[in-house]
Amino acid sequence: MWSYIKNTLWAMFIIFFLGYIFTILKEKYYLWNHFIFIDSKAISQEHIDEVETRYFKIGKIRVMAGDEMKIYCHNKNVIKGIIIGATLKDNRVLIVTPKDEIEFVNVDDIKDIKIISRYGKFFNFFE
Repeated sequence: MWSYIKNTLWAMFIIFFLGYIFTILKEKYYLWNHFIFIDSKAISQEHIDEVETRYFKIGKIRVMAGDEMKIYCHNKNVIKGIIIGATLKDNRVLIVTPKDEIEFVNVDDIKDIKIISRYGKFFNFFE
């Protein structure tokens, strides 16, 4: 009986481990081919076409599309979400909030930025 349970647990461990490895390889493939997967129904093709750059700097902080951030504005508003990109002519950043809403934030209104997580951080650490 014990050997049956032990063999079942080993099989489950191997299956879960292989699933984790394949998930990491898929994310690495997306990162190499510059795919950014954002699970949101609010983003339309118009929003993607409006974005001029997906990699930019705000102050001294490098920001990339897919990074999750908390933005503190001068009017004491706090916006938390995932960066889509920036429009250079309007000087604003497009963000998807957890409520699946698109927010446009002017760079002049930003007081401070806190990075929650970076897109592809695990792979940039080893490169």
